[in-house]
Amino acid sequence: MNTALSWIKAYVPGLSCTDQEYFDAMTLSGTKVEGMKRLDKNLEKIVIGQIVTIEKHPDADKLIVCQVDVGTETIQIVTGAPNVKEGDKVPVVLDGGKVAGSAHGRRICHRVAVMKDGQVVELGTAEEIFERPRKEYTRMLVEAVPSRMKRVSGSDGGGRALKSSPVLEVRNLSVYYQDGGNSLFSGTKKHRAVEGADFAVYPGESLGLVGESGCGKTSLSKAILGMNRRIEGEIIHHSLRPQMVFQDPYSSLNPAKTIGWLLQEPLRAAGALDHSLAMTKGDMEAAAYDMLRRVGMGEEYFSRRPSELSGGQRQRVSIAQALIAGPGFLVADEPVSALDVTIQAQIMELMQSLQREMNLACLFISHDINVVYKMCDRIMIMKDGRIIETGETEEIFDNPKEEYTKLLLKEG
Repeated sequence: MNTALSWIKAYVPGLSCTDQEYFDAMTLSGTKVEGMKRLDKNLEKIVIGQIVTIEKHPDADKLIVCQVDVGTETIQIVTGAPNVKEGDKVPVVLDGGKVAGSAHGRRICHRVAVMKDGQVVELGTAEEIFERPRKEYTRMLVEAVPSRMKRVSGSDGGGRALKSSPVLEVRNLSVYYQDGGNSLFSGTKKHRAVEGADFAVYPGESLGLVGESGCGKTSLSKAILGMNRRIEGEIIHHSLRPQMVFQDPYSSLNPAKTIGWLLQEPLRAAGALDHSLAMTKGDMEAAAYDMLRRVGMGEEYFSRRPSELSGGQRQRVSIAQALIAGPGFLVADEPVSALDVTIQAQIMELMQSLQREMNLACLFISHDINVVYKMCDRIMIMKDGRIIETGETEEIFDNPKEEYTKLLLKEG
């Protein structure tokens, strides 16, 4: 039995479930939550919420542990494990790095356990842990969570940037997907994911795009970068080679290649497309070593593969890969959401530093309003495929106009 599971059983008597299988079967919002093995090895805190009674899921042949409204979404934790039956009492166990560090975690969790190196270093109510942490490690975790008291803008609030010519203009853009697969008889049926988007991004500016899952954020970003050409309206780039930093550093890097090879690939591609940009092998290697240094990694990582790196290191490589060819515009699609809170803070600080250094324009996409507050000069609020409100960051937070924006701010 691993450390985390044995600790839970010691503090939560009378559990109906008795083996690892139940915990590995837990799901969050329909997506599998990593089981206790992952918690024990990689995560540094867990959250114990209320003890709840297993009930039948109303729409599926599953058992549901609990259903909690979190902002504009509903968290469901369900299990199909055969050893759990209706009427059993079980604890709600959530990944503290994703939930406990937010207002959501404070609201839905009764107690919080902070773990480090397999040991519980602090235990208390949610209020005690978040408002009056006793241990230095706990204070470090709480401090790493983005908040509205810790904003560091990538430029001077966007004022100077807005006086320049834009690097990107989006005019009355609608984005579509084809429904029904590739059938000969379904080719004309389209689903609209984005409707009437109008905005511009300026040099050195971070423009935030916020909205709940499924609202069209990623669809918009893919259209901007030419990854989906089923569009109406205009997308006008005034910079060369726009790039993207993806959400998941575990899947965005080719596992068969070394870090040095991965960093040189954008340079090879740029040279193939424009011969005036072609570089010698030596120059490309030198540029890759320099980019490693700029993202805070040593030369020893040049010959390593992605599987040998941590999540934070992989995201640093992803950022380096996106920036090495000198793009004027970057799309960052949930670049920190897959990382633990302490690593999130480091990556955000790195991105801000590189943005200032390179005068880089960035469209920063996130569902976390507090992350966007820390990172962005202006914010766009998206709902059901439409941008419903745009403004300076402080204006959006201090004087929101739309009810949906007020809800996001309240629940964030």
